[in-house]
Amino acid sequence: KPFDLAIVVSFGYFLPATVLEAFEWGGLNVHPSLLPRYRGAAPIQHAIIDDVKETGVCVQELDCHQFDAGNLLLSERIV
Repeated sequence: KPFDLAIVVSFGYFLPATVLEAFEWGGLNVHPSLLPRYRGAAPIQHAIIDDVKETGVCVQELDCHQFDAGNLLLSERIV
């Protein structure tokens, strides 16, 4: 395959399966919340509105049909 890995950060579009299949290991998404909380758009803004004292960042496999629904690979808390 022509590419090894796709990585997206705060990317509000689905990558079609045909695009992900061009990558040897598929794709990863870096999401600025502790999933599943604040899944989807504007997770930092929602955490501020909710006055949460702890949030974090997650890395997950990309899913071509749902946002923030792939297998969770890493989760790190930030206070």
